Amino acid sequence: MTRKSGEAALMSESKWSLRELNDGPLLPETDITAQFSADGTMVGSAGCNRYRSVYRVAGESLTMGLPATTRMSGAPSVMQQEAEFLSTLRAVRSFRLVTERLEMRAADGRTILVFASAE
Repeated sequence: MTRKSGEAALMSESKWSLRELNDGPLLPETDITAQFSADGTMVGSAGCNRYRSVYRVAGESLTMGLPATTRMSGAPSVMQQEAEFLSTLRAVRSFRLVTERLEMRAADGRTILVFASAE
């Protein structure tokens, strides 16, 4: 993948799969995804439930709106991971694309979400 910056970079890969959440791996058998649209919406699976949010890109800055989710129930560990993901998503302030990875960072510069291209 060619490196791009800003909004065009997020659009260049339509689907991403989460690999790391706050420096840790995901629970086995869970799939957390993100798909960005040019209209400023982001949708995906949070592990058990589907979610939808708005996002805004300005250069390397990235902010997310409050995600709306479906209300299905799952195993307690999956629901806990899902809550952590959705909460962490709201803490994103910037991003970096490296090869086939999308790294999202908190205000202090820590990488808090790492996605890999799912395509």
